[in-house]
Amino acid sequence: MEEYYYKYPADGNEAEEEYIEQLNKNIKNKKLITVIIGENLVLFLLYLMPFFGKLSSVFLFLIIAQSVFFFYFYKTKSLKLGLTMLSITAYEDRMILEYYNGRRKKVLYANYKDIVTARFSDDEYTKFQIGIAKTDSTYIEESDLLTGEKYTPNMDSLFLFSIRPFSCEQYFFLYAADKLFDIQGFDRNKRFLKQYGTASEYLEALENGE
Repeated sequence: MEEYYYKYPADGNEAEEEYIEQLNKNIKNKKLITVIIGENLVLFLLYLMPFFGKLSSVFLFLIIAQSVFFFYFYKTKSLKLGLTMLSITAYEDRMILEYYNGRRKKVLYANYKDIVTARFSDDEYTKFQIGIAKTDSTYIEESDLLTGEKYTPNMDSLFLFSIRPFSCEQYFFLYAADKLFDIQGFDRNKRFLKQYGTASEYLEALENGE
């Protein structure tokens, strides 16, 4: 069996199942937010109607209560609505990147020799792009994670994705990926090392949860 150069997460199937579970929770949260907004609009319209004058204070109280609940719910639950995950399976000559963004799943199958460009898109090293020369073994797939429906990728030769900061995803692109393919404009200079440290220091910080 061929050995991995780098693999994260260790069990990709289990990670995908957990992602889908969280995704379904997020979908329910979005529906609940829509219901709360709709209820508040109805209550506000009732509050404005003159023939409900005696009950206006009740409607106002309900609007305030609903608004407080909405902001609490949004703060505690909905910060996870922008759900993403990156799965990395790298070998000595090729890699597979699976990028989950909401219910969309994009997969890049790439031989390193077919990578035309690769670079970070921001100064925080949380966005990355890979340009490829399409071949039978280097291509991009895109599908709906929940239904399995396949889509034609919007850009079939450019793979864009986000990287979670301070993570095993980021470690791969900061310290391991440039040993497999060239990353344009990237340099582990003194400024970089002061902020992120060496590979071993970064891993140690990850393990300690710093």
